Amino acid sequence: MAFKNQTVAIVGGGSGIGKSMAAHLAEAGAKVILSSRNADKLTEAAKAIGGGEVLPLDMTDADSVAA
Repeated sequence: MAFKNQTVAIVGGGSGIGKSMAAHLAEAGAKVILSSRNADKLTEAAKAIGGGEVLPLDMTDADSVAA
């Protein structure tokens, strides 16, 4: 599947498998949106993969998800 010029949202993108997946998708040309509860980790992950949009999000908080 081609990801060039596609937008991909990754929940849990601040570390581990999510961060690794974000790096691979960004390398493949995708626009990556990284989400998790920890904005600092997301910012670090975005820098590490060479870019990406940071969207702090707590999936257990209905107000966070509604925004």
